[in-house]
Amino acid sequence: MILNIILVALLFLTVGYSIYKNRKTYRSIDRLLDCVLNQEKIELSDVQEGELSALVNKINRIQEVLGKQVEMAEAEKEQVKSLVSNMSHQLKTPLANLSIYTEILNGRELEEKKKAEVAEKIKKQIDKLDWIIGSLAKMVKLEQDVIVFDAEGISIRKTLLDAIDTVYEKLEKKGLCLFRNRMRISCCFITGNGRLKFL
Repeated sequence: MILNIILVALLFLTVGYSIYKNRKTYRSIDRLLDCVLNQEKIELSDVQEGELSALVNKINRIQEVLGKQVEMAEAEKEQVKSLVSNMSHQLKTPLANLSIYTEILNGRELEEKKKAEVAEKIKKQIDKLDWIIGSLAKMVKLEQDVIVFDAEGISIRKTLLDAIDTVYEKLEKKGLCLFRNRMRISCCFITGNGRLKFL
């Protein structure tokens, strides 16, 4: 009889200890998960050795991976913002130029030769817009790994002349002009007495 009482008491103590240990483990895991959700670093010194220590190591590795993914997402978000800003700027210039050319065509009587020049400049701005939009479409495809670009050499002189051409009408409208010789490009304006003054 005493042996039965001792066995029942040991059984209750074992079950009680097991419940206590499970609750303690549950509370520890709950605390660890709270640390993960709050993005707090879990120190190994906070946890005793054993299975929970192995769990903490895995949680720390998961936190590191998630942290790197967040950093990459932030960097990508900044790149997208920069790209959108750049595209906005790239689109504004030809649109502003088209507006100026349209104003020139509508504002005064022009010789046929001058009209043809302005029409050519309008065509170049439309081509530039088409190129920008095409480039944007290519970037999207590149981002999706649909296409791969091959680099090719182009003339820097042609690139510079195209860039100058986009601002030529604006300079002319402000009374400025560009002169080009073999070595350099100079900007000048006409003074009140009709002389050219170089900048």
